[in-house]
Amino acid sequence: MSYVIWRSGDEGNTAQLESLLGWDDAWKLQEGVSVVDEFPVDAHYRMDPNHPKRTRLSDCLGNRNGLPVISDRLKAFLEAKQIDGVEFLPTGIVNHKGRETKERYWILNATRVVDCLDTDASEVVYSPFDGTIDLMQRMSLRQDAIDEGTTMFRVANVPGPTLLRTELADELD
Repeated sequence: MSYVIWRSGDEGNTAQLESLLGWDDAWKLQEGVSVVDEFPVDAHYRMDPNHPKRTRLSDCLGNRNGLPVISDRLKAFLEAKQIDGVEFLPTGIVNHKGRETKERYWILNATRVVDCLDTDASEVVYSPFDGTIDLMQRMSLRQDAIDEGTTMFRVANVPGPTLLRTELADELD
């Protein structure tokens, strides 16, 4: 099996978003913690004022948190795939004029965390202060540590990226 890091499309006029607002625990979304029972209904993103001409809403919007912020259409597609370890958290998008968009968006939170990082092949450097990963030259995975049925997950001790099976990524393109 091969996997790729989830990335939002970055077409020329696609809206770019700032960081998530309305919730102080956004760090949990970087680590695959299930938050469906505590996620606030008023959490939202604002379009990045540094990109005032980027207003088009697409199926996946880039943001400063690096989280997949997806449309209703993409959410329905992924729900039909019945992917384990995924939750969809409702979020609003506030446009450059300060108004919430009509389109509904969701934060895709991958809660399956797999301890599969090959630290030697990834050339990991650990922080001398707290032992966390400080630097990684590349992300190399131990395939034997990933269950065959795994479609989407996060790598243990690597906050941030959501990985998905290459076949699913090809369907999304």
